[in-house]
Amino acid sequence: MDVLTNEPRALRAGVNWAWRREDLAGDFPANGGWALTYWFKKTGAVPGNFSIAAVASGVYFAVSELAAATAARVAGDYTWTALVVKTTDTFEVDTGILTILPRYDAVENIDDRSHARKMLEAINAVLESRATSTQREMVGYTIGSRSQQFDQAETKQKLLDFKSHYEWLVDNEENREGMAEGKPNRRDVRIRFTSP
Repeated sequence: MDVLTNEPRALRAGVNWAWRREDLAGDFPANGGWALTYWFKKTGAVPGNFSIAAVASGVYFAVSELAAATAARVAGDYTWTALVVKTTDTFEVDTGILTILPRYDAVENIDDRSHARKMLEAINAVLESRATSTQREMVGYTIGSRSQQFDQAETKQKLLDFKSHYEWLVDNEENREGMAEGKPNRRDVRIRFTSP
């Protein structure tokens, strides 16, 4: 199995996690007394902060977390920082954002679609008069209409504006997902017309 050589943007709880940092070997070789630790802080009110200590793999750092450990991770978005330490020296070598996806082997049902996908579905449902109360509430908060009166022209225009915005976000997500799978960037695709 190929191991990533940088930190992933999303990981699934309940499965093994693994990546390496080979680019730090020049300044902070793992076999030179340096220790690398990742500190993850969850955004929002639900606690779930944790840390992961990398191990030396020659001059490189390797991270390996077993499924038994990741199963307890709380799903959501985390900010992280990577610190290297040697005696009294501490350096921040990287930062980023990680999304932990919920376990699929858990009993309960999950909905791990992105916020943009959920909002686009809710807006379409409201426009088509088939929305659930939860979807109406989501859209009502988004457009600033607590009354949830969606038949007014001004409110309908707001909905259409937000629909365009979330369509753009979902399109970006699908484009990134496709590129991660090796598909071409759709924005780079050009159609050339030739004369018969």
